[in-house]
Amino acid sequence: MKIITFIVLLFSAMLFTQCDSPKKGLEQMTTDRKLEGYRGQLNKECITIAEAMKTAGYSTYMSGKWHVTPYRSENYSKDNWPLQRGFDRFYGTIHGAGSFYDPNGLTRDNEYISPYNDPEYCPETFYYTDAISDHATRYIREHNADNPFFMYVAYTAAHWPKGIKEKNKWRNTPGHLVDIMATCIDIGKVSYPSEFNGHQIIPLEGKSLIPVFDRDEIDDRMIFFEHLRNRAVRAGNWKLVAKGLEGPWELYNMEAWEAWAIRAHVKPFPESRKKN
Repeated sequence: MKIITFIVLLFSAMLFTQCDSPKKGLEQMTTDRKLEGYRGQLNKECITIAEAMKTAGYSTYMSGKWHVTPYRSENYSKDNWPLQRGFDRFYGTIHGAGSFYDPNGLTRDNEYISPYNDPEYCPETFYYTDAISDHATRYIREHNADNPFFMYVAYTAAHWPKGIKEKNKWRNTPGHLVDIMATCIDIGKVSYPSEFNGHQIIPLEGKSLIPVFDRDEIDDRMIFFEHLRNRAVRAGNWKLVAKGLEGPWELYNMEAWEAWAIRAHVKPFPESRKKN
């Protein structure tokens, strides 16, 4: 049985689709600005990692925050909720923030629930992080072992004993959030579709990070990213950044900083000695 577990950190939408934020319609998170890249909804021209994995026969489960569609009342359309975007089971919050003890918008599959009126999950003390972990393990226990599964869990640590031979090793090759989905696609031997549910799908943009696991190398490329008006370009040792819409572009050579840090005895950092 194949088991792939990958990890959600930071902006989840860029991790479980291969598109940059504006292309998926989520540049302003879930606020609708009436422009193509700012609709506040995951669009149909980008497929989720669950939709892609299901084309190769995987069961798909998710536990954690969704945060790629606006949080609305019960009578609002659920066509962008997890079960409508490729996941077989879901437990978590539709929106992106809330109380750890009484999270607003807590959802199981397609229904809002309350942590204090939930017959399926009754811990002595409810805590959201624990609930995420408990439901992830529940989905694994209940999984039919006749087919592989993909589990998407928010805020845990990435794990592939047979594929990652060098344990606890640093890698210097820069990666990008869109590379996570490309890596999952590669590991799962999924043929990425050009059309899905009648929609033309934006080609895969990320690169598989599998070569980095063993050789710490990947083809040279420029990496572009932007979030909430903060902009950056990464090319080799150079990084061009701008803060906010009015911020000036600033160019940095990161290798020059490394040379200065050694000369100024900033490096090695004391903490690094504990790891060696």
